[in-house]
Amino acid sequence: MFHVLRRDFLKRAGLASLATLATPREENGTGGCDARNSRSPAGVRLSVVKIVTDQDGLYGYGCATFTQRADLVRPAVEKYLKPLLLGRTTDRIEDIWQTCYNSSYWRNGPVLNNAISGIDQALWDIKGRQAGMPVYQLVGGKCREATQVYRHARGVEPPAVIEECHKLMSEGTKFIHVGGGGQGQHPNQKGLHEGPVFDPEVQMHETLKLFALFRKELGSEVGLGYDVHERFPVVLAVQFCKEAE
Repeated sequence: MFHVLRRDFLKRAGLASLATLATPREENGTGGCDARNSRSPAGVRLSVVKIVTDQDGLYGYGCATFTQRADLVRPAVEKYLKPLLLGRTTDRIEDIWQTCYNSSYWRNGPVLNNAISGIDQALWDIKGRQAGMPVYQLVGGKCREATQVYRHARGVEPPAVIEECHKLMSEGTKFIHVGGGGQGQHPNQKGLHEGPVFDPEVQMHETLKLFALFRKELGSEVGLGYDVHERFPVVLAVQFCKEAE
């Protein structure tokens, strides 16, 4: 059975009983599915698929989060994918992935891919629980002892971002995602509406200035990251990379 949870990991509410997914041991089983909604942690709309089998205490969780269209993932799982999978054994993970992916005439897209991802992860979670070991052990074991991560420095204006960077660096952070508010809004250009006008060239030049400022204030010991979020045309992206060097 499937749960699609939007949750804060603390509070849960609501319950609806539906159907089950069979385990490798028994092809036919009965049970239920509940869908629970609650507050989003830190404002992030998480979607989690839960697969419950007909073997008591055997279940799995998988992440199906698509924050920009969170409300579309749930019906993709419950209305389209769940009917394909009820009664199947959970050990045929690759077969189930192919079944889900090929079940739609129009394939791919973030909604379907995230829905399938949640199911796939939940099935691997179940297999790990059956084997009594973490999933990474099932797929070859550890490749490294640790890995570097980056953290976000939030702030509307550069001084606030820099202050947050110093705080993160004092906590041992080696890589920081930086940015600034209102980037890319052309200061003089007027459009056919009252809102701000976005200009990718303005954003590029503002970002280069920010990088220079951050590097001057933070030194060379910390790595800086920045998300363009597909806002630069390819030619402009190449120019940005060259100037960023």
